[in-house]
Amino acid sequence: MANGLKPKNYSLDELLYNLLYDYQYRNNFLNDEFNELNLSADNLNHIKTIDKEELVATATTIVRNLMSGNIEHKGGLRTSFPGVFQALEFRETDITMLMHKFLASKHFECYMELPYAGEGTCIEEAFYNYLSENEEFILAADNNHLLLKHEFLNAILSILTVNKHPFFRIDSDLVKNNGHIYYAYQTYSKEISEALSGKK
Repeated sequence: MANGLKPKNYSLDELLYNLLYDYQYRNNFLNDEFNELNLSADNLNHIKTIDKEELVATATTIVRNLMSGNIEHKGGLRTSFPGVFQALEFRETDITMLMHKFLASKHFECYMELPYAGEGTCIEEAFYNYLSENEEFILAADNNHLLLKHEFLNAILSILTVNKHPFFRIDSDLVKNNGHIYYAYQTYSKEISEALSGKK
């Protein structure tokens, strides 16, 4: 096997997850670089039956839904982080590639969408944690990290206002709970406060 790795006994569910969410793993499969997949012979035979066009279409749909929501394309990360995506686009960031890298990250693995799938973070916190470690974005402008924190807190506190007992866990120490309510506080400069509030 490639890089001296031993074949893995992944379940087919795990293999499918890798193909859908890990863009590098998927590209190896699409380019018939099977030695890079680190699979047993049996599992390799199974995945060779996968329709490549359908795989790409499904992976593309996952990214689109994550960005724009999957119900009439309303919601999604663009709605939760509008200023962040505007800042990314101002820098001519390849948003699609950014999302593929996010899907393949450890932070996305911590996200759980369904309560019976196990405890995990919400997608907003997963994305916040991922982009917080993206030095290219954070260092591009003085206020980028502050903008990211502001929009993350606005998004997650909006969720918690509606759902006081969420199925997801909250790992961020930015969000507090006093036993009755969730809350957060941040310090902003006068200029940023005026820009956010639209008044002096």
